[in-house]
Amino acid sequence: MKSFGNIHVTMVEGNVHMLTQPSTIAMYHPDYVLSAWQLLLIFYACCLVTYVICATCNKWLPMVDTAVAAWTAVSIVIIMIALSVTASAGRHSASYALGNYDTSFAGWGSFTFFIGLLPAAYCFSAIGMISSMAEECHDASVKVPNAISLCVPVGGIAGLFFIIPICVTMPPLADVITAPGAQALPYIFNVVMGAPGGALGLMFLVLVLTLGCSISITVAASRCTWALARDNAIPGASIWVSYMHPDDGLHPADSLAVRQFPS
Repeated sequence: MKSFGNIHVTMVEGNVHMLTQPSTIAMYHPDYVLSAWQLLLIFYACCLVTYVICATCNKWLPMVDTAVAAWTAVSIVIIMIALSVTASAGRHSASYALGNYDTSFAGWGSFTFFIGLLPAAYCFSAIGMISSMAEECHDASVKVPNAISLCVPVGGIAGLFFIIPICVTMPPLADVITAPGAQALPYIFNVVMGAPGGALGLMFLVLVLTLGCSISITVAASRCTWALARDNAIPGASIWVSYMHPDDGLHPADSLAVRQFPS
């Protein structure tokens, strides 16, 4: 089940990367709506780019992961400052930003509280991905538990620094739910920054982050899938381990399968 959970998270990230792009385009062309087949092609393109990077650039992946971590920290600071300083839609009070709970915009009543927990759960999904990479970590018995324990405060603090400026400066919820492509973040950035240029700059930071996240979780999911297939723990084990790269002993075919099979 862990392997299938990793694959599911990987596909979700691919969808997030795909959906944010049309919504970013809508900042400049609000009347342009992509059809279903165009969205599907964008999704396949995101999968293909991620696969090519994971399959051909293995020796550079640790550097990519480090760069994405630094990019994440810098992006959070930039977004926090940009939204807080500009605030073209005004600023909400602390009580509204931290405590407002309005169920009138959904048909789920009080259950919307639990739906709201999903982004927080996604923020801490690194816990499972860390354990998936344990076999490739030196001194795993020490480093893996440390990484798992640290990802909770690090992810939680980073998430707060990202979401609180958005909650303080965001436009009315009635406008947010009508955002193009049903994606709130590009719309909020566009309204709060007051110009599509500034919003595009912030969305560029986010799009790079989603690509880096997609690469990282694809690697973790593929390594976990291969490890289970090696031990004949999943159906079709021979398929997942059928190819080994002659130079570095890796299995790029499993990365492609992890990304493409569920789609």
